[in-house]
Parts: sequence; structure tokens; C-alpha cells
Amino acid sequence: MKKIIFALTLVLATSIVSFAQNMTNADMETKTPEQKAEWKTEKLSSDLSLTADQKAKVKKIILQKEKEAEALKSKNAGSTDDAAKKASWEKLKASKDAEMQKVLTNDQYTKYKTLQAQYKEEWKSKKESGKM
Repeated sequence: MKKIIFALTLVLATSIVSFAQNMTNADMETKTPEQKAEWKTEKLSSDLSLTADQKAKVKKIILQKEKEAEALKSKNAGSTDDAAKKASWEKLKASKDAEMQKVLTNDQYTKYKTLQAQYKEEWKSKKESGKM
């Protein structure tokens, strides 16, 4: 009986975690730039131990870049020029990084870049496994 209860608990816990992860990925597509900026700012604030002043500046940067990203998605929607799309996204990313570097300390910026690399790897592995 204990084994059955343990197995059911394990299955339930795994299902909840899996559902929560899928919800987060799907939710990000439907969120407004303001909601995305809020979520990303809170995540970075926690990961980088931002001060109140830094947090406000980071939120402003992220919100601006999220709005630019939305415009870029619309602009690139019908385009078949993958090189141009990639170049425009890289330019947006470089601009965001430059602004973030002005706000963050050297240690925070180093950690920020490390986190970006981790997120990119996670995204690639999810994309390759078909979970996106």
C-alpha cells in the first residue's frame, strides 16, 4: 500500500512540474511586453541581486527591448531572408547588452552573460527535442 501511495505521489509531482514548465513556455508567447519585462526583471533581480535603482533601470531597458522585439517579429513575419532576420535580432541583442552593461556591476554583468548562455543552451535543447 505504501508503495502504491508513493508511486502515485511521484507521478502527481512529476505531472505538476512538467505542466508548470510547459505553461511557462506557452505563457511567454501570449504575454504583453510589459508582463514579459516584469517577469524577466524579477528573475534577473533575484539572480543578480539588483539594487532598487538597478532594478528600475533594468526593467526600463527590458521593456524597451521587448517592445522593439514585438515590432521586429511583425516586420520579419513575411520575410524569407533568414540572414537579415538574424542580423536584426543580433543588433537588438547587442544593443540590450550594451545598455545592461552600463547598469550592472562587472560581476553582475559577467553573471548576466553566463545566464544568457545557459538560457540559450536550454532553448536549443528544448527546440531540438521538439518541446517548443
